[in-house]
Amino acid sequence: MTFAQLDRDALRRGMTVAAAITLPAAVVSWLTDRGSERSGPAGLLTVVVVFGLLLGGFAAASQQRLNAPLTHSLVAVLAVVGLLQVVRIVRLALLGRPLNLPASLGNVLLGLVTSVAAGLLAGQKSGKRQADN
Repeated sequence: MTFAQLDRDALRRGMTVAAAITLPAAVVSWLTDRGSERSGPAGLLTVVVVFGLLLGGFAAASQQRLNAPLTHSLVAVLAVVGLLQVVRIVRLALLGRPLNLPASLGNVLLGLVTSVAAGLLAGQKSGKRQADN
């Protein structure tokens, strides 16, 4: 399956849902970041980001009409994770902080796991719907 064969409306919806939840949470996390010596609301905001990615992946996977829920969930979620990573890297550069490569890889891995979970949930939902018809 190539990118041209994907359901762009479903991807747009999934990316919009994910970005609408994750970007504000990430910005609040970055604005309240006090460094490693003090704690902030980062833990709670991480849960919000994961929830946003899960909802976005689910939206893309459940709205697609090509019988490829995992692919649509992966593309939608990883696009938003990529955007978050670019903004994170720029922020770190502007603050003169070093890039934490393991944290970046962990974020991408979290996006992969979340997108697979969302795609599987949406696939089960559509499978039940088809079985009922």
